[in-house]
Amino acid sequence: MTLYAFKPALVFAGLAWVAAQAMAADGAQSAIDFGCLNCHGAQAHTVPTFRSMADKAARRGDPAKAQQHWLDEMHEKNFVHTHAMVSDDAANAVLQWVAQGMK
Repeated sequence: MTLYAFKPALVFAGLAWVAAQAMAADGAQSAIDFGCLNCHGAQAHTVPTFRSMADKAARRGDPAKAQQHWLDEMHEKNFVHTHAMVSDDAANAVLQWVAQGMK
């Protein structure tokens, strides 16, 4: 089999990697833009830090399930005014970034 046979797979893998990096950058930037780090930053307040959330997701081994759980909590516990201002797409970008270890 020649290298040519693998070329589409290599191109697809490269595009998938670039897309994943862009999504991670979007999640990190959204966390900054929406002020998420004010409460979920390095200093723990009365809410968990993103680092502790990422660690918990890693221990449980299912980032997608953790991401959905956190999104559901944002909707259920609508007492944080800022949560209501964040679209589901932006929230999912941030939560995916956190669930995947903030990489």
